[in-house]
Amino acid sequence: AGIDFEERRFPATITAGELEAAIHGLNADPRVTGIIIQRPVPVHIPIRTLQAAVHPLKDVEGMHPASIGNIVYNQLD
Repeated sequence: AGIDFEERRFPATITAGELEAAIHGLNADPRVTGIIIQRPVPVHIPIRTLQAAVHPLKDVEGMHPASIGNIVYNQLD
């Protein structure tokens, strides 16, 4: 019982593009049902870029721009 998870650690020197590519890979993986971005992230990586890279259906934290809009407009179904 419980929830399975996989922790992915990246070096502080990773580029935003490399991290976005990793997120897109997780988005495409049908075994992955949710993604959480652990903060803080390195200062050279804009957090909003990462939040926007997570597919809204896998956005556990509700931080994707589409998820935030749905929360604001009370469209949570």
